[in-house]
Amino acid sequence: MVHQHQQQARRRTPCRQWESAFAVIEPGAFYPEGALWYRNRLYYAEMTRERIVVRNGAKSATFWRRAGCGPTSIAGLPGGFVVACHDERAVARVSAEGRTVSIIARASSIVAA
Repeated sequence: MVHQHQQQARRRTPCRQWESAFAVIEPGAFYPEGALWYRNRLYYAEMTRERIVVRNGAKSATFWRRAGCGPTSIAGLPGGFVVACHDERAVARVSAEGRTVSIIARASSIVAA
C-alpha cells in the first residue's frame, strides 16, 4: 500500500530536477511583472512602487517612475518604450533614457463611460 504522502512526493519529483536551474536574481524585487528582455537588459514593472526597473548583469536600478501610474508592463519601441499604467488607465511613451515622452491615451478618452 502506497501512502498519500508518498504519492505526493512522487508527483513532485520531476519538478525538483529543475530547482537548481533557477535562481533568484533580484531578492529586493517587489511583485515584478510584465517583464521584457531587450538589448541584453531585463526590464520589469513594480506596480505598487510606481516604477520600471532595469537590470543589467548583477545590478538593478529604477529606469522610469511616474506617480499615479501603477505600471504593469513595458514593451520596446524604436527609440524607446511604452508602459501600461494600470492605476492611471493610460499608456505612457518613455524614451530610451527613461524620461516620459508623452501619455499616449487615457482609457476615459477612448472608452465611453
